Amino acid sequence: MAGGKKTTIRGGSPRWTTRPYSKHRVRRRKAPEPPRPGLDLVVALISVPIAVVGALFLGSTMVGTFKLPLYLGYSGTLVPLAAAHILITPRGWPRVVATIGMAVALVVGLALLYPGGP
Repeated sequence: MAGGKKTTIRGGSPRWTTRPYSKHRVRRRKAPEPPRPGLDLVVALISVPIAVVGALFLGSTMVGTFKLPLYLGYSGTLVPLAAAHILITPRGWPRVVATIGMAVALVVGLALLYPGGP
């Protein structure tokens, strides 16, 4: 090892040194996005029917796979979708609209899909 390559214990360059803490560059935080309540409201209104169609699709899949009644598969899928949607949606009117839309979709869907329903 007399004329071999010099390495450090961790395999780094022997000339590498750490900089003092004060010399580290500080990252600047990005400014928060400006609020867009109109766009958020439109997205909330569009996402409710998409969630309902997804719940119906997964509920009908559960009918064939697990012999589970459609109203149970629909409600069992829509409730977690609504909870996730409420957690993801920004605070304010979009969250309120999405929550009311999901609740109405759940009640109307259960009333229509229940075997003794209308």
